[in-house]
Amino acid sequence: NTTEFRRASGAVCVGENATTYLRSEGTRLMEFAIHSIKNVTLNMCANACSLRSEGHECSSFEYDARSQECSIHAEDGQPFGASVLTKTDRPIAFFQQVCVRGKIMVSKKFLHKVKVSNSKDPNFATPQ
Repeated sequence: NTTEFRRASGAVCVGENATTYLRSEGTRLMEFAIHSIKNVTLNMCANACSLRSEGHECSSFEYDARSQECSIHAEDGQPFGASVLTKTDRPIAFFQQVCVRGKIMVSKKFLHKVKVSNSKDPNFATPQ
């Protein structure tokens, strides 16, 4: 059973596809955010991106764990898009939205499956 990644481009994943995020620790997108949300959890940030809250298209986001700030981006980072990723010493993680076939759960180091859940588990980005 092969997992196939598809670029989401801010689009809602359809059919058997699930919205998922590729996580890159200590990485930022070299583009300006189209929207920022302060005092939120990682789950709330993932939810805002997945559901396009407040009407903002979202293909990726950054989350600063220290300041609890979420930066929503319409652009894709490389290799999914043309926007360049850069390293940072700040406690920031970059999350690239992708669609995967089927229902999977993978360790927080690699993917974060976004699903409706009341889980407080910090290992997964799950909107509430």
